[in-house]
This record gives sequence, structure tokens and C-alpha cells, in this order.
Amino acid sequence: MLISKYRTLKSKKSTYPPILEAAKIIIGAVSSTNNEKAEQECGLPPLESRRKLATIKFTNKLRSYGLDHISRRVFDKWKHSTRLKRSSTLQLDSEIRKELNLDHSTLEFLQEPLIPKNPPKNTCFELELLQPCSKKEDPVTLRQKGLETIAILSQDNFAIAYTDGSSDRSLSNGGAGIILLLPDGNNYKHKINTGIIASNFTSELVAIREALLLYQQNPHVIDSTEGLVIFSDSKSAIEAIRNGETNISCDIITLLEQLHNKRKSCILQWIPAHVNIEGNECADSLAKEARDFEHKCTTITLDDANAVAKHRIMNHTFKKPLVTEFDCPRIITSTIARLRTEHLKGTKIHPDKTRSYVQCKHCPDLQFTRNHILECPTAATKLLKMGMVPLRDSLRELLYSPDAPRIAEAVIKTFDGI
Repeated sequence: MLISKYRTLKSKKSTYPPILEAAKIIIGAVSSTNNEKAEQECGLPPLESRRKLATIKFTNKLRSYGLDHISRRVFDKWKHSTRLKRSSTLQLDSEIRKELNLDHSTLEFLQEPLIPKNPPKNTCFELELLQPCSKKEDPVTLRQKGLETIAILSQDNFAIAYTDGSSDRSLSNGGAGIILLLPDGNNYKHKINTGIIASNFTSELVAIREALLLYQQNPHVIDSTEGLVIFSDSKSAIEAIRNGETNISCDIITLLEQLHNKRKSCILQWIPAHVNIEGNECADSLAKEARDFEHKCTTITLDDANAVAKHRIMNHTFKKPLVTEFDCPRIITSTIARLRTEHLKGTKIHPDKTRSYVQCKHCPDLQFTRNHILECPTAATKLLKMGMVPLRDSLRELLYSPDAPRIAEAVIKTFDGI
């Protein structure tokens, strides 16, 4: 399996030409457009980055297997002196991790379940408030509807828990916060670090798991209540528990089954975040405090390991308006694409990736570069006749503005195409 997967990684090159072809179609480029420029223009990560991420994901998957799994045994026994035919996938993985500081060797991967686990039938999953709402509604309205739902579900003899998770974009130092309110007026606060590397999603799941543990650890609490209502602001976490496809969600389902065996029910209710609901805000503060604990959780999920690798490997691109958004002829869109990618007729790309250009037919002493095209006096005259200011510093911004088709039209009229 290890060798066959390695061959798959090596053969991925054959799948990229269709991707590049699609990218060129999307940006309106021609077939001879430079591949790197097409990738950048389309927001597609570079081929080398995609290969690195595929390698890291492969070895992360191996780490998540049980110790008795054949591929895991090969992985654990591998040394730098070991060879798998020619270049080793594991050798490449080691180099990438060293380059990006992605060494998770001190972290224990949680084993993902082979098959989904179903929650008990008496568990209620509510992804909407009792009154229909939209996230686009103003915070005051959302808060009011959230409080109404909380008030109705808090009327019976149920324990109430507010849970929240906290992390950042780099997935470093996650935290979970829990508040447990009992019908007799007593309450408990709990916070826990969720991992050196932990996403907000993982932290939300850990918070729900800890709420169930906190509720069950005191027999008096269980005996004196009918069940537990958990208020969480994460719909994705509640859905994950209902689907039972992750390690932590399966742990939660096991705890729900224990409640079911004790004839206690559980309601998982979504509530809006950051609308000043007291219980939710308090849980959020606890989660943020837990991120700074000196004692860090040393487990990591497969999804989080892959996510942090993607964050460090892939360049963060911004969304660019595509030429498909312009309703204009092909010659206009291809001209815009040529200007954006600097793929002009007669351009030569040398081995060191420098470029040389032909001379402008209107300005014989100047090269026909993208910057020169709109500064050319002949082109400037055309732009003035079209009511546009010809000389602008932000040429690149112009090519992504609604004026791009008019610029392309002026360029075509001036230079008979580029």
C-alpha cells in the first residue's frame, strides 16, 4: 500500500495539465500562456506546493493508523538510511516537515473511526432556534431569539451547559470553556487546553465532550435532573456529533449512550455567537484563557494536522475578478488575460525566468512591455478619446476594474492585438 501510494504521488503530474487547461479557460488566457502565470492569475496554488501537501497528507494518514496497521509499522520502522526503490516518499516528507517546521513527532494522532457511529435516539440535535432566524439579522434580534430559545429549554428540570472553543488561523494552542448551571442554583466553570495544534472546530467538540463529563462525574447531579441541555454556537460541531465520523464525536456519542443507559436525555441546541448572550460569552472567555495554559494537550486530529500543513504550504491568495464576469467578445477577454499575465506576442522567457520583449511599433526605442502599452502616446490618445485618463500608476488595479474591457479595446485598436 505504501509503495502504491508513493507511485500515485509520483504520477500526479499527469493530472495537472487538465487543471492548468481549466485555469487558462477560466482566466480567458490562450494555450501558450505561461503555466505559472496562469496558476497565479487563477488563484491556483503552485504545483510544487500541491505536491508537498499531498505528501504531508499521506504521511499524516499513516500516523493516524493503529500501531498494528501494516502501513503504520512500515512508517514507524523507516530510517533515513532506508530506501524504497529510488527517492522515498518518507524521505521527502521528512525534508518538507523540516523546511516548514511541521514536526508532529511529539504529538499523538487520534485514530479516526473506521465506520460512523450513531448517537442514541433520545438525543435531540437542534441546528435552528425555536423562532426562524438568519445570520444576516441584526445582533439585537438574534440575541432576543436566542434568549427566548434558552428560556423555553431551561424551564424543565434539566442541567444547562454553555460550551465554546477558541483557536486562531494558524491552529495553535486551542482552548475550550464550559459553564454548567444546575436547577438548584449551583454552577461549575471548567476550562481545558485542547492542543498545541487544534482548530476551532476541534476545540468546540472538546468543549461539548467536557460538558458531558462534567455532568456525569457527580452522581447527585444526574439523580436530581432529567437530563442535560448543551448550548453551543457551532453548528458544524453539532452536525459532526450527529454524523459520528470523527474520533472526538465518537467519544461524545459514547458519553451520550451512557446517559441513555441511565435514562437521561440530552439536547444539543445551537445558539448565535457574539450577540452578548451571557452564558456563551463567559464560556468564550474561559476558552481563550485555556489557550495560555502551560500544560498543553499533546493529541492531534488528522484534520487539524492536514489543515495546519495547508496553512503553511499554500500561498494565501486573494479573490480576483475573472474575465468571465465581463460580457464581451473573446478577443477582448484574451487581451485582458494577456495584459494580466504579461503574456505578449514576441515575449521570450529565458531559463533564469527573465523576460525580453519586442520593440513597440510606435516607439522604436522602447520595449513592448505591459507597463509601456498604456504609457505609449498612441495608446494614450485612444484612451482619451474614450473618456479615460491614460496615465495611471495603478495599472494592475485597472486591469481588474470594470474599465478593463475598454482598456483592452483601446490596446487592440492601437496595436492590432497583442
